[in-house]
Amino acid sequence: MKNKKQMEDMLARQQAPSPDPALKEKILARAATEMPAPAVQGVKRTVPLIRHKPILAIAMIALLICACSLGAAGLYFEEYESVYIDTNPSVELVLNRFERIHKVIYHNEDARKAFADVELKGLRAEDGMGAVIDALSTQGYVTEDAEICISTSSKKNANTQKLLEKMTEKAQKQAKSNGCSVNISSEKLSKQEIEQAKEQGISPAKLKRIQAIRALDPSYTEEQLAEMDINTLTKLYKELSRAQKHENGKDK
Repeated sequence: MKNKKQMEDMLARQQAPSPDPALKEKILARAATEMPAPAVQGVKRTVPLIRHKPILAIAMIALLICACSLGAAGLYFEEYESVYIDTNPSVELVLNRFERIHKVIYHNEDARKAFADVELKGLRAEDGMGAVIDALSTQGYVTEDAEICISTSSKKNANTQKLLEKMTEKAQKQAKSNGCSVNISSEKLSKQEIEQAKEQGISPAKLKRIQAIRALDPSYTEEQLAEMDINTLTKLYKELSRAQKHENGKDK
């Protein structure tokens, strides 16, 4: 029995002592603060499509405005029609699709001097014609013996005749308002005539006069006739035409 008692005492001494309650609470609190928080998987949030619709609409409108602006700019700077005004000065008014003067081309030095102080670019075609007639009248080019030849061309053939009538009417009204009496002739131009005139460095109306004169009298050279102004060419053509009619009358 004594040995059994000794054995129980020995076992009791070897068992781990009960932990201190206060110490246990400290350990748990420290563990709670030092242990990393469990990772939480991020949730991808999807923005509803309806929120993007106003932005997309604004972007589309902006693109449309830009496209329209670029298109309008292209049309504004496009050389669409031309009005040629020939008397002694020879000038060409290049129009855009809106019938505004986009460019002014002087076909001789007289035109460069006559319109040096006249601002034509940007004007409506009719206003430009009025300004040209005013300048010619002021400088003594519009007289009873003079002739103003107006010719037109357009990328759209249907517009050529309308433009010609409009420009001729404006020139007649402007000359009349200035108290001038002048002969005004008008004619349409073909692309071939325009190209030939460009090659020779003269206006299409002048080229047509030269060709008409040489058809009546080939003894005149192109170089010789090119030195004459449109009024002199017109008078020469009329004289040759009368002479030919007279000869034809004799033959009958």
